[in-house]
Amino acid sequence: RGAGRPVALFLQQSLASVGEDAWVQRLRDAISARDLIQCPPVIQLQWAEIADQLDLAVRRAAQLERLGIRLCLTGFTGDEQGEQALERLPPAFVQLAPGLPRTLAAEDLRALTERLQARRIRVIATGVEGPDLIGPLYRAGVDLFQGDYIQPPGDSLDFDDS
Repeated sequence: RGAGRPVALFLQQSLASVGEDAWVQRLRDAISARDLIQCPPVIQLQWAEIADQLDLAVRRAAQLERLGIRLCLTGFTGDEQGEQALERLPPAFVQLAPGLPRTLAAEDLRALTERLQARRIRVIATGVEGPDLIGPLYRAGVDLFQGDYIQPPGDSLDFDDS
């Protein structure tokens, strides 16, 4: 951030903590106290928790949006229930469920990525542990990669996916 490059801080939260009435106020106060107003965190919620309490998640997402805080759904599988939930709960990011990219056919992964991106959602793939997965993810249009194989940030992030 000090070097002028964009930074996104992702904070994993449970729906139980987010469900507390004072949670949004505490979060707002913490952001203000840490001077993160220009770079607010992205709140990550597990899709499995949200699926069971969608109304609460929708209310909190609306409150977060008013504060300029984006939402990330982690563990997203792209099933019908998840796709329907996106109608009510528009996250900025979706982190695919671990292993999902390995189990989907290339065209299905590409179609899922395109559906999410059509909603202006950035797609994150986790568990990138070797070069064999980067090419298919890149060709599917995944926006962000996480895993042990990914190089640390630097001035240049060159990658040859051929």
